[in-house]
This record gives sequence, structure tokens and C-alpha cells, in this order.
Amino acid sequence: MKIQIAIDSGYDDQDDVGSLYRWLRQDPDVVRDVELSLGTAGSHTPGRMGETLDIINAVVSGTLGLGNLLLAYMGWRDSRRVRRGDDGGQNGRPSVITVINGDITIDVSSATPETVQAIVDALDRE
Repeated sequence: MKIQIAIDSGYDDQDDVGSLYRWLRQDPDVVRDVELSLGTAGSHTPGRMGETLDIINAVVSGTLGLGNLLLAYMGWRDSRRVRRGDDGGQNGRPSVITVINGDITIDVSSATPETVQAIVDALDRE
């Protein structure tokens, strides 16, 4: 399964993408089941034509890999809350993390373990 992970933190998305990418590359479960690369994609936000977003491309081998990827993201998100003392975004604004698979776009910014299972199930049907 090929997915893209885009971040809109409202501040410096490139730093957030790099931070998440490094975090994922250090997780042995993710490295085992997911092929990661950095890239750019056209804007997924209406009204922002021509703009590009830094993204993480992920080729996931099965639902276990997808679950591990999302759980690793949750660990990254939670570590930023502790470090920044807020909800993970710059100036108190939470980062918006979007997982894109074909025509399916899912906001995983506030994912819980329960919603991770729902996300895995939704993307696994594709």
C-alpha cells in the first residue's frame, strides 16, 4: 500500500516533516515493514493552488506495518507535546497530520489507539 503523510503545523512544516521522518526511521517496527522517503506533492488544501507540501512517502507491507506506522506517529506526536508543553503545534496550534491513499484522505492528528484500528481498517479496504 502506498500512502503519503503531509503535515500542516502553521509554522515550519519542513522541520516537522523532517522530525517525523527521522523518528519513523529510528523505529525498528516501522523500518521492518515500511519503506520511507521524503518528497513533495501538490497542495491538498483548496484555494492554495501551485503550492507544494513536503511529504513523507510510505510503502507499507500489510496492515501490521500500517498500524506500526500510525503508532510510531502517535509516539512522535506525544513526545512533541511534552517537549513543547502544548498540543504539539507551533504557538499552541496543533500540527495537522494527513494520511493520503489514493482518493482517501484521513486526518490522524488526534488519533488514539482505537482510531488507529479504524484507520487501518479503512485503508486496508483499498
